[in-house]
Amino acid sequence: MFTLRQYLTTLADTHGLTRTLGEIEVCRDGKGRICYSAGNSAVVFRIRCEGRVRSLRCYMHHPRHLAEIYGEKLLPQELFIYTSPAGGVWVDVVLSDWIEGVTLHEAVAAAAEAGDTARLRRFAAAFDRMAAALTADDWAHGDLKPENIVADNWGRLHLIDFDAMFLPAFAGRHSPELGTAAFQHPARTVRDFDASLDDYPAALISTALHALALDPTLYARYSDADGLLFTPQKIGTDAALCEVLALFERRGLAAQYRIARLLRAPSLRLPGLPQLLALAAETTETDEITGPEETKNAVNTATTGTTGTGETAGTTGPKRAMGAEETAGGNSDADGSASGSGTGSSGAGGAGVQSTSGSGVNLNFGEDSKLVWPVNGTVLMSYSMDKTVYFSTLDQYRYNPAMIISGAVNDNVIAAAPGLVKSIDNFAQTGITVTLDMGNGYECMYGQLKEVQVKVGDYLEAGNVIGYLEIPTKYYSLEGCNLYFEMLKDGQPVNPMDYLAEE
Repeated sequence: MFTLRQYLTTLADTHGLTRTLGEIEVCRDGKGRICYSAGNSAVVFRIRCEGRVRSLRCYMHHPRHLAEIYGEKLLPQELFIYTSPAGGVWVDVVLSDWIEGVTLHEAVAAAAEAGDTARLRRFAAAFDRMAAALTADDWAHGDLKPENIVADNWGRLHLIDFDAMFLPAFAGRHSPELGTAAFQHPARTVRDFDASLDDYPAALISTALHALALDPTLYARYSDADGLLFTPQKIGTDAALCEVLALFERRGLAAQYRIARLLRAPSLRLPGLPQLLALAAETTETDEITGPEETKNAVNTATTGTTGTGETAGTTGPKRAMGAEETAGGNSDADGSASGSGTGSSGAGGAGVQSTSGSGVNLNFGEDSKLVWPVNGTVLMSYSMDKTVYFSTLDQYRYNPAMIISGAVNDNVIAAAPGLVKSIDNFAQTGITVTLDMGNGYECMYGQLKEVQVKVGDYLEAGNVIGYLEIPTKYYSLEGCNLYFEMLKDGQPVNPMDYLAEE
């Protein structure tokens, strides 16, 4: 058994205490405290390694099957921790990409407390899509719960913590753990270890999310439940479930009602669940049960940065586990333009744009390439992924994956480098946001826009007009009109200032 204190001692100064990673830079919050999240069996640290923000998963005790689950992400005997003043041991760790965001539990709680039914509906649909695929596959997460799902800055849902995963290769073995009781079938034992492990928690979480989307007050009224609204151990007579079943019946939500009824099934295995989840997602996205749909919205990621661990399964595991994500913020429309009024996605014929079809274009942005400034203005907030910085509007310390550059409404926003328009989305935090693919894994995101002059697939030269600055979203009201300018390399934020040419 190892302790959090032992890991903190090592990570405070890793010189000579790693085998392959070199000196690890541990990320800290605005008060200088090391960022981590701790569970029953592991603690996850947010670190910077080889210029990237990563997740370092360290174990209090060594679970089984780590090599099969995490593949090349498992680093055997990588970290030295002191077990006494005079000596210690080398321990295994898991190194993965970091996912910036909040847990689904935190995001749902915030939405419920705010009475945001539109956001809760999107959570429900996003979860159903993810859970439908998960429960139809031949593997299982093993500890499916809202705390093991991260909602990133763009509303996508990511599974984390795969230590209890079932893979077909494990057939006939006992489960290494029973999962969190608040989301598991009461009859589950260690002998239950197969692809059906996620059936019951998927049905429970889906039911809770759909219920909250109809009546957010349920969250406060059933706050004493073991899990999200419900207590599995008393599910047969659970008052919350009785109320939710009646609610679904009154609203005529057949798929949601049938899923909720499954919570009283005597078995862990729930046949037909994937199909029901898919149907529930579809009907949630198309009907008008809670009123008109507002513009597409991403998850409120008002976080201090101490949550949002992003470990994924390894290359030897299932493809779904490696990138299990669904969006709660909505994808772009078929033509790539964002939903909502005033997007102005007029295509290549917009004023000041000389974009062409991207077919056959060779994009070749590299480490030595330079960006031009996308808007005339000063830097209001610098990129900061090593420590949290203060966001005035949110009154919070958060990590900042982008540069926030000042401007005025209607200012031109230009392409900082040649690229193809990859997507046009409408997010709660950054409004209409255009993403350009510059090649070799480099992308730039331009947010807080209006009257977008391009469409998905257009090729832009550096200096071509993308759109114009809009009044800032409510997340940046005190900062004032600005361009949200984020740069990514292989999906990870990097500092745009390292590439911007001097003004």
